[in-house]
Amino acid sequence: MKNILTVAALIFASIAGTAVAEDKVPAKYEIKIQKPAAKASAKAVAKIQVTPKGAYHMNKDFPTKLTLKTSDGVTLAKEKLTAKDDKDAVKIEKDAASFEISFTASSAGKKSFTGELKSAVCTETTCEPFTEAISFEVEVAAK
Repeated sequence: MKNILTVAALIFASIAGTAVAEDKVPAKYEIKIQKPAAKASAKAVAKIQVTPKGAYHMNKDFPTKLTLKTSDGVTLAKEKLTAKDDKDAVKIEKDAASFEISFTASSAGKKSFTGELKSAVCTETTCEPFTEAISFEVEVAAK
């Protein structure tokens, strides 16, 4: 009888541990930043991609927007990118959203980019808008 109770206690502990682990919400999306090999006084393009995970997909109807600021000496082609206004630089598909950030640095050195990304991922039954802080650096080489 003691062995049965011990096994039952171990099974319960195992199930309880699994329930706690499953309560942690898995990431709904992943954000990757691709930094270019940039040179001073030449146009360069950084890329940001959002990829939904699991049962989630991008919401193509959400007013997705990326707003960026940079360090001194960097000129952005656009500080705000939206799928509605910038179809060449922003692509929203069911399986990913991608942004192309065109910029020119006037001098060599480490250049900082910061901003905010607003979008939404959905399942068949829910939609979840999100706002993410964006921050990255690009090393710009001399001409």
